Amino acid sequence: MIKTLVGKIKPENKSFVALTFSNLFSNVVAIISGIIIARWVLPEEFGLFNALSIFTSYIILIQLGIPSGLSREFPFYYGKSDEKYAEELAATAKYFMLALSFGILLLGVIAGIVFSVRGEYEYAIGSLVVGLTSAQTFFTTKFLKVLYRSDNHFLTLSKVTMINTIASLVTIFLVYEYSYYGLCLRALLLVFVDWYFTDKWKPLDVKSNFSWKNFKELSRVGMPIYFVANVYSLWPTFQRTIILSTLGAKGLGVYALANIVQNMLSTFNGVVSSTSFPKMSLAYGQGKNINQIIRIPLRLALISFLIYFFILIVGWPLLPKVVDFVLPNYVEGVEAAQWMLLVALVSSFAVFSNIYMVVKKNHHRLISYFIGITVWLLFIIFNRVDSIQDLVVFSKALFYGYLAVNICDGCFYYYYLKANRFTS
Repeated sequence: MIKTLVGKIKPENKSFVALTFSNLFSNVVAIISGIIIARWVLPEEFGLFNALSIFTSYIILIQLGIPSGLSREFPFYYGKSDEKYAEELAATAKYFMLALSFGILLLGVIAGIVFSVRGEYEYAIGSLVVGLTSAQTFFTTKFLKVLYRSDNHFLTLSKVTMINTIASLVTIFLVYEYSYYGLCLRALLLVFVDWYFTDKWKPLDVKSNFSWKNFKELSRVGMPIYFVANVYSLWPTFQRTIILSTLGAKGLGVYALANIVQNMLSTFNGVVSSTSFPKMSLAYGQGKNINQIIRIPLRLALISFLIYFFILIVGWPLLPKVVDFVLPNYVEGVEAAQWMLLVALVSSFAVFSNIYMVVKKNHHRLISYFIGITVWLLFIIFNRVDSIQDLVVFSKALFYGYLAVNICDGCFYYYYLKANRFTS
């Protein structure tokens, strides 16, 4: 289906178009599903379910940078035509990520049994959700999907995304039937769907084989990437944690409206980043200079910016009317959701930050993140959050934080390009 849709497009753009289409379709379904679920589930129940993702976000910190190292070294050594070493690294990463997956899944099952014995069934099924989704993140997302590196592979990955989307749509009836428990059961089913098809069509089948030498190599390269990336990825997790602790499950549930908007609008950034990073790493392995490497995501990033700008102009006045008509229980989160349109616009420049990983300058990326998070935190500290009506403070804080990151990144990019002129 996807290959037919992109059959007349230039070969170098097919993977981007396919992934954009599949991810856009996925996010459209996600936003529609989110709206439907919000009509069926109270903000308190939605908030309780969303709290599970907070635990998962903290659990995946134990990966020790191995997936990050693989994502950089695997396409890099393929670019250097050293496929044998690339596959040896993949075998070690597979062993480690499988071990983490089974370990966290076992802990989730044990916690679920303990809560069941106590009669706390909401937490029992929640423990299973945390265990299985964490295991999926470790093995499916952080290992299997890293193996997808070429345009053909990205076309296949877009098929997986389409199947996951259809499964997400089909299983929505579970929420209508079982409310919170339906949300959890749906999440568990989607874990298996994603794992099955990602594994079925994986581009490389290696046996898990642990090598201490390869493990140290992956950790050496991946730990700086991992540390910096987790500072960034934990940023929204910290925000959800603060919302949950100050405004409770209802506050987190109402803010889900802003999260839905943000996730939907992150489509193009995710596609540009996931398709351009392996190409940038491959180009670096082939000896290309910084000027050539940083141009790889340029045109696609511009397209993303223009799309986000159009959505901002149209969506800002339209969103309150839509929410008031469709989701009256969530009107308190409208202003926070509107500001997410601005967040999406400024975050469209983040696709260039892959250059930090390619040239191994992640300490510069860390500086940008640290400044951005500092701006975000100071904004929250100096603006009172006493009720759900104050949720917009968190979205505004994200906007100014991301803006600070972009300014710092721009300074570093200018420095790289200027230094490259003198060395080339």
